[in-house]
Amino acid sequence: MINVFSLYLSEDLKSKTHYLNMAKVAIYSCVTRTSLRPVVLYNSRLDSEILSWMHDIGVETIEHEVSFADKLRRHYQGKALEFAMGTYMRCDIPLLFPDEERVLYTDSDVVFKQDPVKNLNFDIKGYALGMSSEIGPVPGGYCTSDWMYNSGVMLFNVAWFRENNIDFGSFGEAKGWKFDGFDETVFSQGLINNMFSSRTYQLPAEFNWRPYQGKNKHQIITHYHMFKPDHWNQDVTDYLLRTSYINEAIINSVLDFAGENIRESVREFIKIKKDSEVAIKPDFGSNQYNNMNAMEVKNNSWRLLKRLQRHLRRLTNALTKGKSQ
Repeated sequence: MINVFSLYLSEDLKSKTHYLNMAKVAIYSCVTRTSLRPVVLYNSRLDSEILSWMHDIGVETIEHEVSFADKLRRHYQGKALEFAMGTYMRCDIPLLFPDEERVLYTDSDVVFKQDPVKNLNFDIKGYALGMSSEIGPVPGGYCTSDWMYNSGVMLFNVAWFRENNIDFGSFGEAKGWKFDGFDETVFSQGLINNMFSSRTYQLPAEFNWRPYQGKNKHQIITHYHMFKPDHWNQDVTDYLLRTSYINEAIINSVLDFAGENIRESVREFIKIKKDSEVAIKPDFGSNQYNNMNAMEVKNNSWRLLKRLQRHLRRLTNALTKGKSQ
């Protein structure tokens, strides 16, 4: 099964390092902890260094502009347009992968705790996609919405989209890009909830688990929702006050309820970030495989296979070109 990430770099270079650090952690955890085939959609501002890093670990990349970009340009300007161009990119997944039955999408601020494929055996026939409920922190813990879904993790039923003529851009434009029950800054989450409220399969919360929900040994994907670990500092309360919309009373309550889990999730993020900075280049002449588990051997073999495939394509192209001359 494919897992899609989308990376859209804006002109604001101040956020570039922070954004790419999160993306590298998400992608690396997908490669090393799952059997998913990671594919990254990106815009033209992504530099060659990060692209080379992704190719080296076996990640497929597709340069892409959202199919209804012209409609977005007619409505949004400046930073709002940049954000819209990035967040709406996920809507093109059924167009980009028409031959797949199902495709998993995740935001770039996630960590895969375990392989989700074995737990994605849901019958979603008749549903457009699967999402977990939106949640938010409240005094004493968190609350779960009874009508809103979070689009940070989505299971696209591509087979359903093949049978239905869905036009995201025309729907959004007809709504003036303002969706019932949502602030305009919510962008794609508002559109997707409005379009598929009755066609959404309820994914278990473990597929989109936030650190402030507390410890859950069954969680499959950690979503760093509301706070971003790469900005972490020792004064947790001060950090959250500066980067979220909730007040200090709720923050203190969240820390009482899930503070240790939040810190643990950040420690895990930092460890994966360090691991991702070391290029993995399998050497079958060494003994490095002796201490690997089955998943690590499979991932290293898969990466080597992807590199061999690229070399074979280049060789074939060169031979074909030489034969035609």
